[in-house]
Amino acid sequence: MGCTDDEAVNFNPEAVQDDGSCLYTSNNCGEIVININGGWNLVGFSCNENIDAEIAFNPYLNRLIIVKDYLGAAYLPEWNFNGIGEITLGQGYQSKFSSSDVINICGEFAYPELNPINLVSGWNMIAYLRTTSAPTDVVFQDIISSDN
Repeated sequence: MGCTDDEAVNFNPEAVQDDGSCLYTSNNCGEIVININGGWNLVGFSCNENIDAEIAFNPYLNRLIIVKDYLGAAYLPEWNFNGIGEITLGQGYQSKFSSSDVINICGEFAYPELNPINLVSGWNMIAYLRTTSAPTDVVFQDIISSDN
């Protein structure tokens, strides 16, 4: 499983089945493309620009049902309710779509080496800022080392 499109920034040559995780960039604005499945998705935005949830998801309202952050705060477009406010770089968001879609975010890519993700005690949902896969123990090495 992985990204099988060789034009994606996270192309995985070892993947034999596409899992819908391909990410793309465009030279004119730093556009990042996220493939969304119908049903629940875990998404994170990897652009440095802060953007309100209503603005970030506005082009997808015809398919978007709900977006939730790790605290359970929700953006419910049908009810015109935004309890999330701004999308936070590095945080993950549960989103439910009625059908597949593609999210296009235009902005400056946030490199993980320059953008540490702040974690809270307890449960977290985090964005994956890398454009290629990496072993879990390597990604969380600093956290694992600090617990010992």
